[in-house]
Amino acid sequence: MKKKAKLNLILDKKSATKSIIFIHGLGGDALKTWQEIGVKSLPELFSEDEDLQDFKIYSFQYPSGIVLKQYNIDEISRLLMTEIIHELKNVEHIFLISHSQGGIIARKLILNIFDKEKEFVKKFKGSIYLSVPFEGATGGSLIKMFSSFVPSILGKWIFSDQTLSLELFSKELSEISTRWNNLNNNRKLPHLKEMVMLGMNDKVVNSVSAKPDYILDYHEFDENHKSISKFNDKSSKYKIIKEFILRISSEEKEILDKIIQNERKLIIIADEYFAENEFEKAKEEYLKALTQIDDDKLKEYIRYRIAHCHLNLAEKFPEAKENYLLKAIKNLEEVKNSSKSEMDFEFYSVLGGAYFELASIRNAVINLRKSREAHIKSLSLCNVKDFPMEYLITKNNIAITYIDTAEYEHSESNLREAIILLMEIVHHDKVTRKLAWLVFNNLGRCFEKLSTVSKTEESYLLRSAKFYKEALEVVRLENDLDDYILSLNNLGNAYVLLLNVLREKEYADKALECFNEVFEIVEKSPNSYQYCTVLNNLGNAYYNLFSINQEIKTLKLALSYFEKSLEHKELQKLPIKHGRTQLNYGRGLMRLAEFENKEINFKKAIKCFERAIRLSHNNNSPQSLVALAYLKEIELEKSIDDSNYEKIYRIIDELKCKIQSLDSIGILNLNNNYHYKFFDVLNDSYNKLMSNANITERELNTLNDGLQLFEGKAYKLGTADLHRLIGTTYAKLNRDNSNIDISILNTQIEHYFKASEIYGNLDYKYSNALVKCYIAESYIEKNDIENNEKYIQEAKNYYEQAQNILEPLIGNDEKYEKLYYCILEKM
Repeated sequence: MKKKAKLNLILDKKSATKSIIFIHGLGGDALKTWQEIGVKSLPELFSEDEDLQDFKIYSFQYPSGIVLKQYNIDEISRLLMTEIIHELKNVEHIFLISHSQGGIIARKLILNIFDKEKEFVKKFKGSIYLSVPFEGATGGSLIKMFSSFVPSILGKWIFSDQTLSLELFSKELSEISTRWNNLNNNRKLPHLKEMVMLGMNDKVVNSVSAKPDYILDYHEFDENHKSISKFNDKSSKYKIIKEFILRISSEEKEILDKIIQNERKLIIIADEYFAENEFEKAKEEYLKALTQIDDDKLKEYIRYRIAHCHLNLAEKFPEAKENYLLKAIKNLEEVKNSSKSEMDFEFYSVLGGAYFELASIRNAVINLRKSREAHIKSLSLCNVKDFPMEYLITKNNIAITYIDTAEYEHSESNLREAIILLMEIVHHDKVTRKLAWLVFNNLGRCFEKLSTVSKTEESYLLRSAKFYKEALEVVRLENDLDDYILSLNNLGNAYVLLLNVLREKEYADKALECFNEVFEIVEKSPNSYQYCTVLNNLGNAYYNLFSINQEIKTLKLALSYFEKSLEHKELQKLPIKHGRTQLNYGRGLMRLAEFENKEINFKKAIKCFERAIRLSHNNNSPQSLVALAYLKEIELEKSIDDSNYEKIYRIIDELKCKIQSLDSIGILNLNNNYHYKFFDVLNDSYNKLMSNANITERELNTLNDGLQLFEGKAYKLGTADLHRLIGTTYAKLNRDNSNIDISILNTQIEHYFKASEIYGNLDYKYSNALVKCYIAESYIEKNDIENNEKYIQEAKNYYEQAQNILEPLIGNDEKYEKLYYCILEKM
């Protein structure tokens, strides 16, 4: 006879405020599922355990089997929901222990209660899963395959809906998992702690299916799918489950007791706002409570919650991010300094994350160092045996602080520290597929950045592409679509960088192959942000290809992709991505202005850059900075066209002020391409200024100020250029005098010497050859004054040096050939 669904009471304690509910799996039983041979079942053992006398013990029995018509998972969970809401309305804590299919029912139960009774769902404090097939079971897939050979008129009756639902990656499991992850990601179930137990010899449910990446509390045993649910009170399985329940229950009780003693109602209101993501209201309620409470432990709890409110508000309101982060850090530091006991690893992980976010806004090196120190402390408190995933994730967080610090100081050493940590994670036996994917992408970033600070640029970029490929191999296209797309985009961008370095079209082809594959995937959803992103990437690939082939049609193709990306409304919801595309489009228009419709294209480009700045979350973000630099570049070009040298002076002053501003808040870094762009435009401004035929002391003073700035910030190219320009300025001033001043002539030669030395170190051949010609001409002038043959010999020597530099380059560029033959004439 078919058994009815029923919640069986194993132990009834009238005064009990907590309960434990057992849910068996496919073909299981309320007691036998949990019973080792010769021993009482786990529900019965718990009912006799003195430490669990404050718990009502239940075991849910429901019709279940592989064949014949049965209730489906949703129907079973709704039957259980009816029983629980009726039976446990006066219970404060509910713990679920489920085996196999029972875990899917447990999740569906909580989802259904969340939809119907949001207050009631807060009673669920813990859920323990024993070999639960969250992504499906091998057995379910085999049944599904077998059912395809059964006549359709019999198929739906022979195999139960429960069985068919458990096929690998079934639609029903996917829907439950998606909803569950959404609730977790949006912190709708902050009160629920989860634990996984799985058997190493389980042939029905594999470890990937049984262990979601986000559940960090999991334990493995030498058990199979059936024996994992068999217990005796001496087994480690029994002790782990019992300790989990008592620990969570104790933590809840301790907080609850203190809330009861100290204005419980006020804190409960704040917690409710927090659970509903009403963080501003929650913060206000917590602050009210803080003024009325004396208990140190409870104050610690409230400050910690206030810090979380500020962190969430920082994410929600980018324009006020810095203010919220500073408040969050202040509260966290107060909790740490006032606590009489050591904070746990989770606390230091949160603190490290807050400092990491602040580093993107101000005092980058200092805040990244503080972030790293917090994560290192977290790592020292995290037991790798008990919490392997938290341990590995914390290592990854430390590595990321090294990667970002490399943008500002000791680039190569910081990146190598990051690589060591990341490689340790990759080779760890507990690394999950998701974490491996993340680590491979971070390794790709490391080698990508190493390429910018090393002479072996090509080899590092090739290794970067290799790790992005490995990230691609980790993800499965059909199940990790977003991760697959991100990895393809990363690989495509790596090929774009190789294109810039090697100037070989094959890398443009490889980049376009990656981006076109993404395009084929996402064009089915043309309103998605991924569609807008890949259009931008395609535009960027063609823009970089244009730098090689110099074909206007290639540039216009790039611009067409940027335009298509900007047309989509979905991009309007993503200000950072929108701003970057505006930036790329503006940059392309600037290049187009060199060939046609200069004024019109400049106007369009200006609008793009202004939009990019408005869309940025702060004025010092990379997006804002590079857009501002391009605006100044356009202003500079217009000033030259109009011979408006006063405007050039203003541009120089504005750029210097911005550089000093970045330096004052501790984020200036020449290894950062966005900051380097400012120095390049400023350097260009000095060069353009010297096109003025009327040279005065003002120009000389401006150049000397610039030289001091460039030398102080180790901007080598600018330093060399300004030595050259100052030398040239002295030469012009000297020639304007009726008598050449020998001391000025010596000063100009000193500046040329310094310029030549730096150009040589930078391997700027044309500039070095040109300055050597200037040195030669200066010695000829010196000979005119002092009539000394050695100066003629020096001049000849420097002309020969310039000639030797240029000779191998003849044929590469017209300017090399022109200077080379000019030297021949003078010699």
